[in-house]
Amino acid sequence: MITESIFDGTTVVVPMAEVQHIVKTILARNALPAIQIITSHTKYNREVDDWENPIFLQGDEAAEFMKAWCNYRREKEESDGD
Repeated sequence: MITESIFDGTTVVVPMAEVQHIVKTILARNALPAIQIITSHTKYNREVDDWENPIFLQGDEAAEFMKAWCNYRREKEESDGD
């Protein structure tokens, strides 16, 4: 059973089922570690060799998302095994 399927953060609300993968990165504008959340709606632009519309998070919100994502995946995998 999945207890929480939506991440409700400080700046974003992300339906966990839409997340395809997460890319750890450094945001050039401030050189802080961050994550890019790639969803089923994110498009890859081959001309610039980068994602066009990922969700960027950093700091505490990124850490909270990663915790929530890991918990969501664990619960999903456990429920898929039933």
